[in-house]
Amino acid sequence: MISSISAYADKRSAGLTESSPLAAALANPGPGVTPENYGPLKAEAERAAAVFAQTLIIRPGIIAGPYDPTDRFTYWVDLIGQLTDLVVPVALPDSPVQIIDARDLASWLIKLIEAQVTGAFNAVGPQTETTLQSLLTAIARSLGRPLKLHPKTDDALVAAGADPTKDFPLFIPVDAAFGGLFQVDGQKAWASSLTNRAVAATAQDTAAWFNQNRSDPPKVGWPAKQMAAAS
Repeated sequence: MISSISAYADKRSAGLTESSPLAAALANPGPGVTPENYGPLKAEAERAAAVFAQTLIIRPGIIAGPYDPTDRFTYWVDLIGQLTDLVVPVALPDSPVQIIDARDLASWLIKLIEAQVTGAFNAVGPQTETTLQSLLTAIARSLGRPLKLHPKTDDALVAAGADPTKDFPLFIPVDAAFGGLFQVDGQKAWASSLTNRAVAATAQDTAAWFNQNRSDPPKVGWPAKQMAAAS
């Protein structure tokens, strides 16, 4: 079963492991999936799946790479392909981030299934702690682009037309309600043969896919033209 790190009850704390408590069931989750009920619904699905003895539960973090329908990682790849000066929130450069390439996740899943492995696993990457500045720098290098970040206060961003809480994909302040979701413990998965390719490789392949197959801009993030006008 493909679950999510959002299934955990405490999304604020760093170092969540597979044994950390899951979110409680909601009395009235509502008719559709929302940011508020997504985690509890995943947790409920896990509890239903765990009825079976031979259950493999995977909890991925942010999944990235070609064909990603969310555009959360793709946004930055496309943005850096257009701009070399990025206007960002003050806390963004030092904020932690975790992503896993969809292809690494898929190949690892096949190995686990073939070996009839059971239990729960967090699926995140890379193995070394990474900040958003490091990730954006790796993207820029993979594209052969220079990069300079211009941190701005929330008030300055709002004045420029940006929403600091929504217009910067992959940015979660460490003190936010979801601040622990980019500091999840992946040791169990890495010890069970999960390997993570370099961010640069994911960025290059994502850029190639996007440039060849997309004519529309990323569906999330502060548009490049607006950011350029504010820099």
